[in-house]
Amino acid sequence: VYYSIGGTAGNGKDYQAISNVVVIPAGRLEAPIVIHPLADNLVEGTESVVLRLEPMACIAIYPPPPECYLVGQPAEAVAFIRDCPEPGNRPPLVQIVKPFTGALFQAPATVGIVADTVDVDGYVWKVEFFEGTNKIGEQSKVFFVAPTNGTHIPYEMVWRDVPPGRYALTARATDSQGAVGVSAPVQISVVTNLPPPGTNLPPVLSVLAVDPVAIEGTNCWGWRNPTNRWGDGTTNCVEFAADLCAPVWWFTNCGPKNARFLVRRAGDTNAELTVRYALSGTATNGVDYDELPGVVTLPAGERRAEILVVPRPDNLFEPVETVILRLLPAPVAANTPPAYLLGAPSRAGAVIIENPPPRPIVRMLADKCFHLGAEAVEGAWYRIEYSLDLRNWTPLCAAQAVQGMLHFVDPDAESAPSRFYRAVPEPEPAD
Repeated sequence: VYYSIGGTAGNGKDYQAISNVVVIPAGRLEAPIVIHPLADNLVEGTESVVLRLEPMACIAIYPPPPECYLVGQPAEAVAFIRDCPEPGNRPPLVQIVKPFTGALFQAPATVGIVADTVDVDGYVWKVEFFEGTNKIGEQSKVFFVAPTNGTHIPYEMVWRDVPPGRYALTARATDSQGAVGVSAPVQISVVTNLPPPGTNLPPVLSVLAVDPVAIEGTNCWGWRNPTNRWGDGTTNCVEFAADLCAPVWWFTNCGPKNARFLVRRAGDTNAELTVRYALSGTATNGVDYDELPGVVTLPAGERRAEILVVPRPDNLFEPVETVILRLLPAPVAANTPPAYLLGAPSRAGAVIIENPPPRPIVRMLADKCFHLGAEAVEGAWYRIEYSLDLRNWTPLCAAQAVQGMLHFVDPDAESAPSRFYRAVPEPEPAD
């Protein structure tokens, strides 16, 4: 097969030289043409490589010679070569290691806060401590000899005379080149009636999207088998005559399919526990999915409770919609411990998609959630994880591939630093 080469990139200059011909082996339907970019250390902007199929001059006889072919559509394709700039200063990582999420203190409280910092291309020289948006202190350090890149450096402060209430502590680290990193929040409570030693502390609650994809069931679409050929007598086509064959259309996974959130508690399970939650996202509770009440009960002796998102059929073609579930603090009087404390994660997200699911997509949605749809092994389960440095990975949720697509949504993407994501194959989660 012959093709012409165009575009703004130079053949053999900006990418490894390619010829203007490609051979499709016998028994195959396609052949690849690979563009290998060449490094040149120049700032050039985005360059293009355009390939266009060229017709072959054939003798007008019947049957035509076997080497002849016709050019169909599309007959042209374009690829882009982009510069890969040198990486800039990477932000530091910071984590509050003391106190732990769910810690209880007697009012007026003295709370010691310790943050661990590390910077892969420098070191951290200052950490500021916050409760919500209020700065409560900072610590800076002067080094006569700069620490080695990647050195863990602790920072600490003491927060005194803390009144009763619930507080979200964060740390903000600044590295030697001015980049900033912010820790995940740590939730603590200060009460006037701290349980005596030996008393069970309130359980700590978290939530995960163990299956973050719901599929509407009314839009049951067919898929045409792409390998059908006319008149070849294969099972992928229904023959009406020797030269007339109709392709097969497949109708599968017509839904509906529910998404699942799992509320978990760590600690005391002796009593029944009612947990409050709030719903947000681009999908509307009671309209796009069956109405959820905003509370879920964990029976005595149970550590988990399930919340199902059941999509409602609407016969409308809609973009991907999100369902964000956020655990709410337990109502409590000032002089008694709360019924439960919020751990991490306290928020999780799911998506409602059409049937069939959209093709691969990576984008920020209208509500600033990050949505990834990637090709995956049909029916397989994956553990979705994120990392800030490609070394330390934190689980987000589990997800199952449906119709060859894996979907998940990260509700914290907007407020978090830049994240890397990966999908790790795993057995079906045991909840």
